[in-house]
Amino acid sequence: MPAGRPSDYTPQLADLICELIQEGNSVRQICLMDEMPDRGTVLRWLDIHEDFATKYARARVEQAELMDEKILRLAEECTEENYQSTRVRMAAYQWRAAKLSPKRYGERVDFHNHPGAGATLTLNLPPGFAEKLAQRMGSSAAPELPSGHTIDAVLPKDKG
Repeated sequence: MPAGRPSDYTPQLADLICELIQEGNSVRQICLMDEMPDRGTVLRWLDIHEDFATKYARARVEQAELMDEKILRLAEECTEENYQSTRVRMAAYQWRAAKLSPKRYGERVDFHNHPGAGATLTLNLPPGFAEKLAQRMGSSAAPELPSGHTIDAVLPKDKG
């Protein structure tokens, strides 16, 4: 058999990949390691092997926990000399944790009471969102957005 990257799924290799993810490695980093499959193979395994997909999802949550621990450690080690670089690193870890475990570390949607209505939903949209939305809807004209790309929608009261 020719030497190369493994392409056959084994539970042991799947477990090793999940352990490396829990330790903070990205799939890209793992797949660059010797004796590891390429990224496409790992992604294919996630679609095919439900047990691996479950372990992988749990490993990502654990990785987010690791990011949280790193943030706390950085905060404790922060000094006047390193506070700027610490702030950048903390922001990167916060972003990563939010992407890995959005339910726990992601931004929340803000619902608040509005006089005379049920609630107001405020959406902060990234620049270019309206144009992308128009393209997906098959329209050439992008909807007008208020300044700051914020939409306030008043939701009706529940009549129940």
